[in-house]
Amino acid sequence: MMRCLREVNVDNNTVGWYQSTILGSYQTVELIETFMNYQENIRRCVCIIYDPSRSNQGVLALKALKLSDSFMELDRVNNFTGEKLREKNLSWVDIFEEIPIKVSNSALISAFMTELESDTPITQCDYDCLQLSTNPYMERNMEFLIECMDDLSMEQQKFQFYYRSLSRQQAQQQAWFQKRRAEN
Repeated sequence: MMRCLREVNVDNNTVGWYQSTILGSYQTVELIETFMNYQENIRRCVCIIYDPSRSNQGVLALKALKLSDSFMELDRVNNFTGEKLREKNLSWVDIFEEIPIKVSNSALISAFMTELESDTPITQCDYDCLQLSTNPYMERNMEFLIECMDDLSMEQQKFQFYYRSLSRQQAQQQAWFQKRRAEN
């Protein structure tokens, strides 16, 4: 496809990709791995994130992201892990860097939109239809939060089980050492 575009003199410079997300949940390991794969071929690649659920509420939810330089340094040295992120004082917020986006219409589209506007004055009733409900958005965020809390609870239980097992094992070791000392 890119070769065909080049043959007809169409600008075909790939600078990244776009991805849709639900309620801003785009920070995943898969996105970082995709960035790393793109980074091999395109040094300054960008990902455009689009959130249709936020756009349905009247907000144009577009973000342009790139990997931060500090994270790229960490990845160049060796593969990143949670411990290495903590050593470099990086959090998940510091992995991506947001690039400002400016969306504008051409003069022809602006003129067309002006033609489409009605000549009637705007009344308060017209503004009432612009009220957007945030209930679905909040409901979905609460579902995400409950899911994360369940995951946290499971991890805490696993940690407590590990700690109890470790304590039992250390007690058994101490008993065995004392038994060996008594035998000697």
